[in-house]
Amino acid sequence: MLNPTELPSSLPMVSHWIGGRPVPGSESRAGNVFNPTTGSIAARVPFASDEQVNAAVSAARDAYRGWAATPAPRRARVMFRFKELVENAADELARLIAREHARLSATLTARSRAAWKSSSSHAVSPIC
Repeated sequence: MLNPTELPSSLPMVSHWIGGRPVPGSESRAGNVFNPTTGSIAARVPFASDEQVNAAVSAARDAYRGWAATPAPRRARVMFRFKELVENAADELARLIAREHARLSATLTARSRAAWKSSSSHAVSPIC
């Protein structure tokens, strides 16, 4: 791991996502996030403390319980809305995935559209 003082200060810091909100890491150590295409350091992510890991696990459990208790028609509406949002943002999502996984955006956009089309044909229309 590189010494943080050797890295440009302009590198973005990636937050953790706990309980539906961004949470900065609380540890003094951080890891590098690499651009897989160039091998260069694209960002930094601070390591999580034990407390933050426990908070993330607890938040995930709570979210699961809430989702499991949600009636199926409501879950279906949420999932169809999510599908619409993903379809509307397909190009931007493809660019983000391409940046993180070194894949061509055009390929990802075509694949994601095909996957969504396939999943739509297997889904049941939500009860409104």
